[in-house]
Amino acid sequence: SFREIKGERAQFQGANLRDANFENAILIQANFGRDNFNGATQLQGANFIGANLTQACFEGAIYNAQTQFPRGFNPQIQGCQLQDQGR
Repeated sequence: SFREIKGERAQFQGANLRDANFENAILIQANFGRDNFNGATQLQGANFIGANLTQACFEGAIYNAQTQFPRGFNPQIQGCQLQDQGR
């Protein structure tokens, strides 16, 4: 669990964060984008409710219908990709 961590500028590129709990975390300028091998960060089922995601990078990260983002956060505008339901 990453609940309430202070992870400013944390580097999560390419990580498998399925079902991770980032509730109320401070993740200013954290990087959830693709890694150097173009591997996508896995965010399926992750909880970001109440997290501060100011200037965080999500380009290419994969999420699903169970991923919970903070109010007002639009994952597609931020570069996230919705996982196909068939996967």
